[in-house]
Amino acid sequence: MREHWAEFDLEPFHGTVQHLFIHQIIPFPHVAFASEEGQDFDDWYITRSEAVALLDELRARRYVLVSLADCFVPRSHAVVPNPELRVPRGHNPLVLSIDDLSFNRFLLGKGFMDRIIIDSTGHLSSIGKDPSTGRQFKEPTNCIVGLLDGYLRAHPEFSLNGAAATLALTGYEGILGYRTDRHERNRAAQQEAVKPIIALMRNRGWTFASHSYGHIDLGSKWMTREWVTDDTAKWKREVGELLGPTSLYITPFGSLAALDGPS
Repeated sequence: MREHWAEFDLEPFHGTVQHLFIHQIIPFPHVAFASEEGQDFDDWYITRSEAVALLDELRARRYVLVSLADCFVPRSHAVVPNPELRVPRGHNPLVLSIDDLSFNRFLLGKGFMDRIIIDSTGHLSSIGKDPSTGRQFKEPTNCIVGLLDGYLRAHPEFSLNGAAATLALTGYEGILGYRTDRHERNRAAQQEAVKPIIALMRNRGWTFASHSYGHIDLGSKWMTREWVTDDTAKWKREVGELLGPTSLYITPFGSLAALDGPS
């Protein structure tokens, strides 16, 4: 992605880097909200029109997307704010993250798309079934990945250093709509199908984080160190090997670990 900002446009930033998280887009709200989970969808997801309005409002308020890697630097066994962070003059840095973009089975047929694809023009898009006709179709703006990818091409000033967003992914039903988990019969084919999409997303400024393998609640009183260790091993084996290295972990439910001792 072409970098919009030049070095002379930037100035030091020593304030708070804001973080905004969303779930995936509902392209057919009349179907989603009429389903059994309609209230949950209304509470936790956003429609396509809401997503566009959100991006427009953030840009109007002079926010600019930044990568977490630009905001923090490692220090011994911790990370600290990057004292050398520079942002466009008069702008505010924003980290955008999206949780649970695995297109889990319970969403199928309920107003959502089915998976991420690369379209015939080489851009990120999505594929799903039209609820009115049952026919499969492709549309980039029906998923946050394709929508944001196109938005940044139209508004490159909304990104610094080519940053897009961070996807926090589980693994128990695969990733990005591809059933890459160990229980799938055609797992190998699904793994090969998703690899070019991951590569293109990384090239377009997307980064990846673990959201645990099984969407576990680290703050639960039932959580054990053994459970977390096993969950992490599954994620590394089934998801991490596809995505590549990541040092990011976005906790499910926003819960912090309740375990005793060092993490």
